[in-house]
Amino acid sequence: MNKSQIATKLLSILSKREGRNLDELVSSGIISVGNVSYTNMSLKRSFNNNKKGEEEVRYEHSAKIVIDKSLNILDASLDLVHELTHYLYRKRINPYEMDLNNKDGLKEFIISNIEGPGGEVDAYLVECKFLSELNELNLNAKFAISNRNCKMLFSSYGPQADGKAKNLRNDLIKEFYKIGDNYKFFLKEIKRFSLKEEDFPYLSENLGNVFISSLYDANYPLALLLEYQEIIKKICNQDLKRIERWRLESGTSTASTASTASSSAASTSSILSISTATTVKQFIHQLEKNYQLKCSTFIVSQALDI
Repeated sequence: MNKSQIATKLLSILSKREGRNLDELVSSGIISVGNVSYTNMSLKRSFNNNKKGEEEVRYEHSAKIVIDKSLNILDASLDLVHELTHYLYRKRINPYEMDLNNKDGLKEFIISNIEGPGGEVDAYLVECKFLSELNELNLNAKFAISNRNCKMLFSSYGPQADGKAKNLRNDLIKEFYKIGDNYKFFLKEIKRFSLKEEDFPYLSENLGNVFISSLYDANYPLALLLEYQEIIKKICNQDLKRIERWRLESGTSTASTASTASSSAASTSSILSISTATTVKQFIHQLEKNYQLKCSTFIVSQALDI
């Protein structure tokens, strides 16, 4: 990887941001191996009562990169630069503060993860740029072109394509929205969020060059929809447990945590004051109201056993 300009740049930015070199990031678990390659961006939420009787909500962002352990060195390197693009540039969201059944939430989630900074289009371009640089150095990387989607990029725009070629980015975006047989199912699912076909202007029933999410084994628009639904399910279940805990403890809160895998982390906090409600009963009612507003889509899904 140190023979590639794009890979060297990414690793340099990573080391400066994390204050550790690649070997240290691997030993700390921020970069590890698994069954598939992916970047996990998670958020840990915890609650504590402070001395003023206020409930303090603390958030801790974390992220880690996992690389498919079955890959050869070349393909693992390609996946690593791809995932580094996500890790360094993709926007980190706080789903706990989102209106999860608001149609703009899902729409932004899908579009930003495909088209936005550090999204799938960017990661794909970086990956293919890396492969192109290796080919220029005659490092026996050409065999991989026939196996990867970079073949489409190189055949259409040449081996030097780097994202600046005219119409290249728009052409790639269109490819990521080709979902074939999943088209009708996708439209049915987004309808639950009051979204429709026009909200995703590049959406197509065609297949073209198939881009598949390794985590969900599905086209990216559908995979991101499924991921969003999982986020809703997880957060709403956690909020429901939080309400039940308050009911049981009659206002005496204990520390609780909701998290996924954590690694390099940054913390933020906010305070929800119980004093804003005259009684603990009113405070619980406030939590219940927020739950109903935020989780209405989840509640309907549970009722229909979807």
